[in-house]
Amino acid sequence: MSEISDPQKPGAASGFSGDRPASAEATGGPKDASKPETIRSVAPGVPQKPLPKWANQNGQSNGNGTNGNGNGHEDQHGDMEVLFPHARAHRRMVPEDLLLVLTYRCNSRCVMCGIWEADQSGKGELTADEYAKILPDSLLYVNLSGGEAFLRKDLPQVVEAVRSAAPKAKVTLSTNGLQPRQTKKLLPDILKHDPGIGFAISIDGEEEMHDKVRGIKGGYAKAYETVKILQAEGVTNLRIAFTATVNTAGDNTDHLSKIYDLAMKTGVEFTVAVAHNSDHYFKTAANKGVNTEELTRQLNYVAQKELQSTRPKSWLRAYFHHGLVEHARANVRPTPCEAGHTSFMIDPTGDVFPCNILDMPVGNVREHSFMDIWKSEEMEKARGVVRACNQPCWMVCTARASMRRDRYQVMGWVAKNKVKSHFGSDIIE
Repeated sequence: MSEISDPQKPGAASGFSGDRPASAEATGGPKDASKPETIRSVAPGVPQKPLPKWANQNGQSNGNGTNGNGNGHEDQHGDMEVLFPHARAHRRMVPEDLLLVLTYRCNSRCVMCGIWEADQSGKGELTADEYAKILPDSLLYVNLSGGEAFLRKDLPQVVEAVRSAAPKAKVTLSTNGLQPRQTKKLLPDILKHDPGIGFAISIDGEEEMHDKVRGIKGGYAKAYETVKILQAEGVTNLRIAFTATVNTAGDNTDHLSKIYDLAMKTGVEFTVAVAHNSDHYFKTAANKGVNTEELTRQLNYVAQKELQSTRPKSWLRAYFHHGLVEHARANVRPTPCEAGHTSFMIDPTGDVFPCNILDMPVGNVREHSFMDIWKSEEMEKARGVVRACNQPCWMVCTARASMRRDRYQVMGWVAKNKVKSHFGSDIIE
């Protein structure tokens, strides 16, 4: 019988632990105790208010939205920078990798996620104008997600705001693909604001399995239609995203390689995730893990093909897939987490979290400027919790920064296993 892993349930944090005093190197010297501290207003014309106790403006970022050399770009360091163009950023806590949750409204009924059971009113969601004001310009990666992002009729304006606020960022829009006509309607304006935007469409198995996992009859056909519409409209940064899960819909793990082959046949990229628990984001703790034996077999198939590729991006995905198996087997990460150090999440109403797993809001961008939150004592406490985290995850939003930091470990694994892939040996054992 195949082994089923059972990851720990991540619960809401009742407080912070692992407190470490924030560095004062970016504060410009000692503060004048005679002058009360203030927070910059988020919107023009709003009076400044006293700085709360948690936001002392200490931090290890240089505070100007750059990566430390004054122009927002990293110096180039040969071939390694081709694979990790911003690899040195981990030396400073610069906000670079954002999961931007645009809405908790969702038209899917996924068995591994409870977002669709949350409040579906959309009340209090940040507006496009607010996004233009609150995001740091140091961002390198932004994932626009939900819920379902295409339920926002102002999605093109949101994309415009993100592109304006974070001009260096690679933006990806994640969707369940259930609205092909709405996608086609909004797409011209989205591409006008960001011609290079990426799209990730969820397909979690062949037709019957996908529709079970997603809880919508006909969902597979609509998702694949959305893929074809995006291709027809000239989108080249396009991928199918598969989530492995064992739940009431059954075990879809053995569909993984089939959907990989579908992606290759269609001419799009392919990514894999494993269903995680999260009280505040996925709004569920019911996921019981995955079939690790089958996951290993399926990802071996994919990793061999990725490592035989000439594309460095594919090699890094192979390493990420190796990490998925490590996480599924033993609930460990190949590299330590960078949540709250370079990656973070903003929810639909403006609460900032170090990640989408730990329920640890550290401030709201409607009440305080983002950089004051980023450099606050509360965020530094959250980083301490992350460093001592006993609920390991392995998702691209936090793994990407970890892989940049531990790039030599990653490339050593790639070099060793590229050789093995050409001899047909198992990559993931």
